[in-house]
Amino acid sequence: MTVNKSRIYWIDIAKGIGIFLVVFGHYTQTLYSEDGNRWSFIFYWIYSFHMPLFFFLSGIVAKNETFTILIHKLKKGILFPTLIFSVIYTLYKLCLGNEIIYWSDIIFCKSNSFIHLYWFMWTMLWVKLVYQLLYDLLKKEHLVLVVSIVLVVISSFIDNHNFLLRLPLCTGNVCYTLPFYACGVVLKNLRTNHLRSIISVLCLMLSLLTNIIWLDGVSYALLSSHHWTVDYLKAFLGIFTVIGLAQHIETKMSTITNRLEKIGQESLYIYLIHGFFFWGLYKKLLQYIPDNFYFILLFTLLFTILTITIIHIAMSLFQKFKEFIRATQF
Repeated sequence: MTVNKSRIYWIDIAKGIGIFLVVFGHYTQTLYSEDGNRWSFIFYWIYSFHMPLFFFLSGIVAKNETFTILIHKLKKGILFPTLIFSVIYTLYKLCLGNEIIYWSDIIFCKSNSFIHLYWFMWTMLWVKLVYQLLYDLLKKEHLVLVVSIVLVVISSFIDNHNFLLRLPLCTGNVCYTLPFYACGVVLKNLRTNHLRSIISVLCLMLSLLTNIIWLDGVSYALLSSHHWTVDYLKAFLGIFTVIGLAQHIETKMSTITNRLEKIGQESLYIYLIHGFFFWGLYKKLLQYIPDNFYFILLFTLLFTILTITIIHIAMSLFQKFKEFIRATQF
């Protein structure tokens, strides 16, 4: 396993691929039709696994630490940046004056609140805390995984999906996303070795096939349809497609590797920032693009790359500015 200062290269590459799909998926969200079109397939395929991928990868790099240390890390690594950008987003919405935001909208994750925009960050916070509590209680990683699966099965039988998704501060999402994190912890030494290309292609083919057969909505917390077993199958097929591809890129393509590593390391801030400046701009510029699938596809791909590149440059400049400030301090 290639490691540099505790970083695992293929995981950064997988995050880079994942965040590209997140941005591209958000843009295609404006194009798909519930009645079905070519964009619907792309949209549903990406949404079937792109966020479960990040929960899985977070589980792989999770460390066994005390609850107190975990809380301290979560405050700095997740809670603080999420709150900062949440305040900025709320002020942004208020300045636009298009909507009135109530406290109840924020608490119950309504679509016009920052909670809805940053659902993943809040869910990841609760997932890490719940996992650590279960691990402290059960002492075995495999037992935590079993418990997380049992919770999903019980939830599917009592049909409380809508109730869970409306719990305050996205806490209900934990029921559906914890299995991915727990599975990542159990498979932390995952390596496909010489079979990685075959496994990746096989998972991709099966992933596309299952989405052709069951092309229905899979929400960010999964189980938006009643085929919950299929939802999880599609999610894991997509996850292992990306992992196999990332491990292949790590060993074969150095130029692409370096770019994707950097993007993967900045994936948190790409996720936090991209919706502010580019989602609305994309919608406005789209009206000037010929109404042709291939023209729109090319435009969407280029706009996704532009979005990520601009945020990457901004992050690099910000990092250099911080280094300059530290160097000039007496």
